[in-house]
Amino acid sequence: MTWRENSEEKVATSPYGSIQHKRDYNSYNSNSHGENPHSPSPSRKRSNEYQQIPIENRTESFHEVKNRKFCCHGRHDLSLIGICLVAAGLLAYLNRTPMLVLNHDNKGQGGGVQQSTSNPNGRFKEIKRASYNDPLWNNIFDKSLFSPKLLTMGAKTGDQGGLSKPFPTGAFWTNLVVLPVDYRYFSPETQKEHQQERPSDAIVPIPYAYKWHGQKGLLLSYPAYRRSVEDKVMKDYFYADMTWSCVEGIGDRHVVKYDSLSVTLRFYPSVTSSSGGDSYLEAYLVQGSPYSTIKYKNVTPKLTALSTFSDIGCLSTSAAQNGLCTKKMSDKNDGEMKITGVQFLLTQQEGQRWILFASEPLALTVEKERRIIWGDEIYTGVLRLALIPPDAALGGPTVKRLMSHSGVYPVGGKVVTEYQRGTSQTGGNDIGVVNFVFDIEGGGTNIGGELLMLALPHHKQAMENSNNNDGTTSTTIENILSKDKFDGTYSCIKGNMTAIIGNSWSYTETLTDFNLESDRTIENENMVEIILRHLATDATLVIPTAKDVYGFGKQISRMAQLAHLADVLKDEKVKHKALETVHKYLTKFLDRSGNDRLVYDGDLGGVVSIDGLRDPNSDFGNGRYSDHHFHYGYIIYASSILSQHNTTFIQQYGDRIDALVSDISNDNPTSSSFPVARHKSWYNGHSWASGLFPQGNGKSQESSSEAVNAYYAVYLWSLVRENEKLSNFSRLLLAMEIRGAKNYWHIGPDSIAFDEAFTEQNYMVGNLGGLDVTSTTWFGTNPIYVHLINVMPITSITEELFDYDFVSGGQYDSIANMYDTTEMSWKGQLICNHAIIDPELAWEEATQDLVSYQMDSGLSLSQVMYWIGTRPYNFSQFNLTVVGVDASCEGNTKCVGLTGDCCPTTSGTYLECCD
Repeated sequence: MTWRENSEEKVATSPYGSIQHKRDYNSYNSNSHGENPHSPSPSRKRSNEYQQIPIENRTESFHEVKNRKFCCHGRHDLSLIGICLVAAGLLAYLNRTPMLVLNHDNKGQGGGVQQSTSNPNGRFKEIKRASYNDPLWNNIFDKSLFSPKLLTMGAKTGDQGGLSKPFPTGAFWTNLVVLPVDYRYFSPETQKEHQQERPSDAIVPIPYAYKWHGQKGLLLSYPAYRRSVEDKVMKDYFYADMTWSCVEGIGDRHVVKYDSLSVTLRFYPSVTSSSGGDSYLEAYLVQGSPYSTIKYKNVTPKLTALSTFSDIGCLSTSAAQNGLCTKKMSDKNDGEMKITGVQFLLTQQEGQRWILFASEPLALTVEKERRIIWGDEIYTGVLRLALIPPDAALGGPTVKRLMSHSGVYPVGGKVVTEYQRGTSQTGGNDIGVVNFVFDIEGGGTNIGGELLMLALPHHKQAMENSNNNDGTTSTTIENILSKDKFDGTYSCIKGNMTAIIGNSWSYTETLTDFNLESDRTIENENMVEIILRHLATDATLVIPTAKDVYGFGKQISRMAQLAHLADVLKDEKVKHKALETVHKYLTKFLDRSGNDRLVYDGDLGGVVSIDGLRDPNSDFGNGRYSDHHFHYGYIIYASSILSQHNTTFIQQYGDRIDALVSDISNDNPTSSSFPVARHKSWYNGHSWASGLFPQGNGKSQESSSEAVNAYYAVYLWSLVRENEKLSNFSRLLLAMEIRGAKNYWHIGPDSIAFDEAFTEQNYMVGNLGGLDVTSTTWFGTNPIYVHLINVMPITSITEELFDYDFVSGGQYDSIANMYDTTEMSWKGQLICNHAIIDPELAWEEATQDLVSYQMDSGLSLSQVMYWIGTRPYNFSQFNLTVVGVDASCEGNTKCVGLTGDCCPTTSGTYLECCD
């Protein structure tokens, strides 16, 4: 068979301009030079060219955006407008509408945060991890697992050296290279011995999962085949259904290439091939591929089953007749079987059926025990394994599709983002387009020339909500395969997947127009007075002095929001006092010189805390890059509010906030300081919070709402910086995160994700991983924790995150009976959750039950009241009386006998006798 080497590139052009950008998020290969309750740290129980138009032809100015006030215009429908293949129709649509196009590859131009070239790291002191007893090699990574081309010159010559590019700590494949935390206490010799004897933890490119092993090779699993569903936990288990290897044995193994959608691994034989030249087997692990693809070069293939093969043969009688497959017993009468051809059906004892495809004719021997298959000679070609879904008929359309598309395979991919100015067809909202453009090889005239890939539930949802170019709704798209065209169902932890044809495909997101301020006003003057009285008191409480980054972030964000509310409600005295507090403690935090200060990690490329460096378990894994978007999102939010009132802060500290923004939302793959969108999984449609800690079930994330808040904060900072590229990028990250949360965290009986047995009992996900989903948290199983960790913090964007229909459709009712037993530290969030559907009763709960100084450090009573008062249902019809804000001792029944002010005292302290 002859295979086509490369696909023809598709080019989208625009008649509006000629400034070119090429951007592929995270695209990088070996030939390139150049108090947190949810952390999973051990401490807790592109090649396509697009044109872009000049910015000034495209959108309103940032001064106009910045001066708009729209925090609460009602619930916005953030559903994807459409999903379709990048084909003639889409190109015509792009061509007729002004677009800003960013192709995120390594050769692209810069963008993102506008930093000073002299201080790309925000003037945070650059350090080397070894100085803090957490060196890059031996503690975090095994250097031998990286191709020398991914390392600096120093590392190539044998010294400590380093990585040649900022490392994507949130990538789905980090389990392959991350060492267990306790390895830091092992000698290099002991580490190497352990690495050779144990497989890595699983990575989950979907629908398959993989581990690699220093001696056995690449372990392949279809985890959904072994699914366990319990009341609070749904889990897919990893078993090595097949193991790819070679007869010559495994010597070295390397990560040789990675990008935003894939990772490429290479295994070298322990015995050199007699044919000379390079010898290796190379695995292309691309997210969404229904095939497991291995390229062999001058080595002898070997395939091992989990237990045994119950049958090995041809797919059909016609396949045998046409020479695609032959099968016979060995002439040696030793029980071995001989099979030759390019297409084989392998049936395992467990019942799984696999098709093995070969790009070149292959002669194989099956051992008499029927567990191992090996090549009869050295082979150069591509082998692909595809599971036949259990519900697919052997002669049905799924098998035919797998056969017809087996000859073209992805070896990588890139993400291309485009941005469209709002039109009447989009309801005035700006649109972001996410394009997946796969790098392909193979092909041929007698087989399918396009990729067969699999889409996740949120992609399928996008297809069902798609719009035609004329604005009419379309429910059928030719390249999305319906059940009659693809009768089998591939599944992953997120749910059933949908087959899609095409070498590139895309979907759109509606970009938010929320800002800090609100168009809604609180019409009831008594309500405003009550909020203002509590606001004055709240501004004296919870001074931002927490030592850890996350705790400080929550505190400083709370104080900044109080300053903002005082500004909106026109209390200049409280506003200035709160802003002074924010400025004093935020600058002090950024200037810290003590133990838990922020520094720039020159080894991995990111801003980390000193405590997190010294102890991987401190700061909830900050030093190992867990939860950075949670931590820094709060600080960026506070900085955005402060900067609206204090230009001196921007001048003096803007570059430091820029660095925090770049740490979590960098969009420039050529940056030598930060990876692209550290936590974002483009294919999964949401972020992974976990950093460089091994995790048995793959990457994971707990608090979807804090992830949303992080990208919302970056968007607010983009308005401060008047940076349109950052505004578009951050709003796209935000829209994706909201969609991901609504589909994979906000569940219930009508959920499109997960098994019905799990969703019919739960309305909120606590933790989502690559192989598991739970309705529990890292810190407890109480449903209150599960729901409210995904509500906090309460900001303007919470309105877009939580739909009225979801909350009223059972979510709040599922936890309402726990109100009386909910701790005060969580009760504020619970009341805010309730206010979405019943603000009148929520107001009563807040005024009667909340004690501000006992609430969560990121929330106060006045913030809760303001949230309630700005819900779509206005309170002008309610006769509210100014009560419940009496500071005097006499006004609090338990303080009888005391005089003066008790609640609070003149120094701002609340006594225990306060009501």
